[in-house]
Amino acid sequence: MGQAIGIDFGTTNTVVTYKTKRNNYRQLDYNNETLIPSVIHFNTKDNYDIGYIAKNHRLTDPKSCIDNFKTDLGEERSFSYKITAGNGDEFNLTPKRATKLFLNRVIRDMQEKLFDDFGIEDGIIDRAVITVPATFQPNEIQAIKEAASESLNLDDEKVRSIYEPSAAAIAVHYNEGGNVNKVLIYDLGGGTFDVSLIERNNENGKYRPVGIPSGDPKLGGNLLTDMLAENLMRWTNEQLGLQPKFTLNIRNYNSTFTVTKEQYEKNIIAIRIAAEKVKEDLSDSLSTFAMFDFWTSENHCEQMKIPVKRRELEKIIKSVIEKTVDLTYKKIESEEAKAIGKIDKIVLAGGSSKIPLIQQLLSEKLNRDDIFCDPEVGTLISRGAAILAQDISKIDDVEQVMSFEIGVAATEGMQIDKFKKIIPANIKLPYENSRNFNLSRDNQKRLEIECYKYDVNNYPGAIRVDEDGFQLIDTIYIDLPENLKKSDTVIKVTFKANQDGSLDLRAEVFDNKGNKIKDGDLHLTKESDLI
Repeated sequence: MGQAIGIDFGTTNTVVTYKTKRNNYRQLDYNNETLIPSVIHFNTKDNYDIGYIAKNHRLTDPKSCIDNFKTDLGEERSFSYKITAGNGDEFNLTPKRATKLFLNRVIRDMQEKLFDDFGIEDGIIDRAVITVPATFQPNEIQAIKEAASESLNLDDEKVRSIYEPSAAAIAVHYNEGGNVNKVLIYDLGGGTFDVSLIERNNENGKYRPVGIPSGDPKLGGNLLTDMLAENLMRWTNEQLGLQPKFTLNIRNYNSTFTVTKEQYEKNIIAIRIAAEKVKEDLSDSLSTFAMFDFWTSENHCEQMKIPVKRRELEKIIKSVIEKTVDLTYKKIESEEAKAIGKIDKIVLAGGSSKIPLIQQLLSEKLNRDDIFCDPEVGTLISRGAAILAQDISKIDDVEQVMSFEIGVAATEGMQIDKFKKIIPANIKLPYENSRNFNLSRDNQKRLEIECYKYDVNNYPGAIRVDEDGFQLIDTIYIDLPENLKKSDTVIKVTFKANQDGSLDLRAEVFDNKGNKIKDGDLHLTKESDLI
């Protein structure tokens, strides 16, 4: 039997965990670091580096680097990055393709490590669990699964995905020796925030989420970094007396600045990198310095050294942390949470949750002094995934639910673009439901259906897809047979949300009496499949 790995593919950093010969769980050392920055640097179109080597190129050669591509997986088909490689190659790259390239390199090096440890025959990776945020859309989940499957050259049964909070809860239960069965996971990653309550049944060993996983897919550590970077830019403008003032938006560059556009962009990147370092330092220290080079003219670069105290950072980010704490409190006070009784443990997960202010505000709001932050908080989720990967069939014992509603836009009378629910929130997965669609004209060749996500937890009461809380997640194209009549044709589309939250679809054509017009399913394509 080969080896199993757990992958926490993060917006900012990625972690891979495996089980050693001594039955300990250990992280892949990538250039002597267990946290692998989710960054790619292209030397040429076909030759690239990842991790800290790539991260170090962000400042010196920003056009050859991409990061944060995980957060862009839900973007529309036309979205892509414009890359200029180190050798001058110019090309476009989609977030989905970037994800595949990054995971391919991570897994390749993981495989080499396992060959060294276990030998060629026993070291082959033959199963893996990769984690995704609980609030991720079906197309984003599918893209990550596909990237991992292709990189490992394994089928879907050997590469499974699981929500990050569930993986964290499994790691906590493993560490506690089975004494903790009701765990609330506060997960502040680089790109998203999730809060989930996971309960384990002692009799059958199965895990289940209690209520809808809550959170905000746009609220994460990167937002905190950007808030600090904004202040670093303001302090730099004031300290140097700059006019016009620099901002973090390259689109504000114009000919009145005394630097080139490339230098302006380097200033933005330098401040963001400095902000990342300051945020990390102040998790352990009360003060530090933001150090970076800043171009003030084409021929002059200032070496900046700005002192930053923890209390200054806390003042900047407090409003966002309070939002996460309020969401956590709302989760604990929900009827579902109260029904299961006292929560055994509140656990912080995700690299950004190391910020001391989080523990402080949670303790005050929840009136608890047992908020737990694992010393290796950045690896907690990948450890849970690796534990689960050992016997990958047990992933079916981890119940998952839909975090939001899925549906389509419909016209009812004079009201257009009204959301019609097909898959409800908080439904146990897998789950499927069907909806009938009519043609708009005779001899119609293709039916197009826009599929939406509705965040009913944070935006209750919304009804139209152009309101806050709705997001277009995919467009479905169904190719139709010849000579269909509008008045006598019904297209039945079945939506199946799989256990991991990804979405499968099938379509059939009937007449108005329920007779099938054509054997077999119609040809159906999702927009996300074309990226």
